[in-house]
Amino acid sequence: MQPRISIELIENDKEGKSISLKSEIAAKRFHDQLAHFSIIWKRKLGRREDPLDIYSFGDVVSISARGVTGIFSIGNHDVTIIPKYLSTDPNRRMQWGAALIGMLTTIDPRHFLILGEVGTSRAPIRGFIDLIAYAFVKNLTRAFDEGIPKAYVRTQKCEPVLRGRIIPDKIYPQVLVTPHEIPCEYSTYHPNSVVARLLKWATNELRILTGTASIISQLDFMLSRMSSISTQLPSLLMLDRISLGPQYRHIEPAFMIAKWLAKAKGGQYGSGASILPGILLNSDRVFEDFVLACLRRVCRLNRWRFKRSVLSMALPIGAGGRIRTEPDGQIFIDDRISLVLDAKYKKWGTNVRAVNAYQVMAGARVMGCERGVLIYPTPSNSTQRPATWLVQGDGNPTLLSAVFIDPICMGQEVGLSVITEKLSDDLDEILRTTI
Repeated sequence: MQPRISIELIENDKEGKSISLKSEIAAKRFHDQLAHFSIIWKRKLGRREDPLDIYSFGDVVSISARGVTGIFSIGNHDVTIIPKYLSTDPNRRMQWGAALIGMLTTIDPRHFLILGEVGTSRAPIRGFIDLIAYAFVKNLTRAFDEGIPKAYVRTQKCEPVLRGRIIPDKIYPQVLVTPHEIPCEYSTYHPNSVVARLLKWATNELRILTGTASIISQLDFMLSRMSSISTQLPSLLMLDRISLGPQYRHIEPAFMIAKWLAKAKGGQYGSGASILPGILLNSDRVFEDFVLACLRRVCRLNRWRFKRSVLSMALPIGAGGRIRTEPDGQIFIDDRISLVLDAKYKKWGTNVRAVNAYQVMAGARVMGCERGVLIYPTPSNSTQRPATWLVQGDGNPTLLSAVFIDPICMGQEVGLSVITEKLSDDLDEILRTTI
């Protein structure tokens, strides 16, 4: 067995990483496989450009990632893509997996609540995928102890006694061959249900991806318990139609993780065998959804009202359609528009780039709001203060501010409280700023 090779890419790092293969033929196959999966992920993530840039020259393949974070395995290579805002701080890179788990839990507790239990634990694990695998197998073990859904399987077989119903078309010439047996059709209760097939597929997928020996051992044990279950993954259409009954709520965390993995998987290549297990996420989408979840939490704490809406920025005179703008949200205090906000998944330098300010300024103008706010991830600690600029010219907005949240705080047990309290204080400071 070949030793596994770990490769760490930094999102949007144009230099990427180079991988040396055994031969030019091996490099071409490696390149073609990655290019195929990059197209699949592009479609699944709804991106305009491929998430992976792959170039080959001789026996070397160069890989770089654009706008995505996650992990995948190809051959004996395990590739991890870390967020761009961590690129200058190696010490913080070790925390990004737990932080990402915390962000996903905040965005969608229904899917990821169980992950929050292990994201800040002292379990002997590290990395994003190991945290998912640990949470999954922890719940799956309980699921098997308490029971997983089964399904009725239709069987046609000759039996010495009647089971179910007789199959008339097979009585003759069956009666001449084995007159002591009856051709029957009947249903049996079998563990090979759609849910069980999904759970087994996810167990096998995580078994390939995880690098922690203790988790691999637990996943192997669960696979041995599922030996009678098919490894075929149900279609996504079928998965969307599944709902768990009240008696199976105990397996919902493992089921939701497995379903999420199925939708985020790399797909198939060549003969149809899945040879590139992995998960890629749109980094900007995760950050923006996380910011929205934090803003809603801040508004609940302060009894403000949060709203999202598409705004008409300009109406046509004659032919043409409306010009629209869609900042990420607005905050109302005492039913009065107070802030228009937009999350920006950009590396912070020393200033706001004009192109990043247009949307929030257009939204503030339409809403008649004095203050526009941009929210950035910061590579520094979570104590960075807001920055504010006086907008030139007449009309609203008159102030443009930038506030910063540190996503890596989500790797801490009280990370969400730290972020929301700081965000609340920063927004309050902006509200108190006067010209």
